[in-house]
Amino acid sequence: MLKLDPTLDMGYARDLDVLPNTLPPERHLGYAVQWFALALAVFATALVLTFRRPRP
Repeated sequence: MLKLDPTLDMGYARDLDVLPNTLPPERHLGYAVQWFALALAVFATALVLTFRRPRP
Protein backbone atom coordinates (compact mmCIF):
# COMPACT_ATOMS: atom_id res chain seq x y z
CA MET A 1 0.00 0.00 0.00
CA LEU A 2 1.41 3.36 -1.00
CA LYS A 3 0.69 6.27 1.32
CA LEU A 4 1.42 9.94 0.69
CA ASP A 5 3.60 12.06 2.92
CA PRO A 6 1.34 14.11 5.26
CA THR A 7 3.82 17.00 5.27
CA LEU A 8 3.32 17.72 1.55
CA ASP A 9 1.00 20.64 0.79
CA MET A 10 -0.18 19.45 -2.61
CA GLY A 11 -2.79 16.79 -3.25
CA TYR A 12 -5.92 15.83 -1.40
CA ALA A 13 -6.64 15.50 2.30
CA ARG A 14 -4.95 12.41 3.67
CA ASP A 15 -6.20 9.95 6.22
CA LEU A 16 -3.12 7.93 7.15
CA ASP A 17 -4.76 5.58 9.62
CA VAL A 18 -4.42 1.87 8.97
CA LEU A 19 -7.31 0.63 6.89
CA PRO A 20 -9.64 -1.81 8.65
CA ASN A 21 -9.40 -4.37 5.84
CA THR A 22 -5.61 -4.79 5.96
CA LEU A 23 -4.05 -7.86 7.55
CA PRO A 24 -2.02 -7.53 10.74
CA PRO A 25 1.61 -8.75 10.63
CA GLU A 26 0.69 -11.92 12.54
CA ARG A 27 -1.59 -13.05 9.70
CA HIS A 28 1.15 -12.41 7.14
CA LEU A 29 3.56 -14.53 9.17
CA GLY A 30 0.94 -17.26 9.49
CA TYR A 31 0.37 -17.36 5.73
CA ALA A 32 4.13 -17.45 5.11
CA VAL A 33 4.57 -20.40 7.47
CA GLN A 34 1.59 -22.17 5.88
CA TRP A 35 2.94 -21.81 2.32
CA PHE A 36 6.49 -22.79 3.25
CA ALA A 37 5.14 -25.88 5.03
CA LEU A 38 3.12 -26.78 1.95
CA ALA A 39 6.20 -26.34 -0.25
CA LEU A 40 8.22 -28.55 2.11
CA ALA A 41 5.53 -31.25 2.03
CA VAL A 42 5.42 -31.19 -1.78
CA PHE A 43 9.21 -31.36 -1.95
CA ALA A 44 9.34 -34.29 0.50
CA THR A 45 6.64 -36.13 -1.48
CA ALA A 46 8.56 -35.55 -4.72
CA LEU A 47 11.75 -36.90 -3.14
CA VAL A 48 9.99 -40.01 -1.84
CA LEU A 49 8.36 -40.71 -5.20
CA THR A 50 11.59 -40.06 -7.12
CA PHE A 51 13.90 -42.26 -5.05
CA ARG A 52 11.46 -45.03 -4.21
CA ARG A 53 12.67 -48.52 -5.14
CA PRO A 54 10.43 -50.42 -7.53
CA ARG A 55 8.72 -53.48 -6.09
CA PRO A 56 9.69 -56.86 -7.60
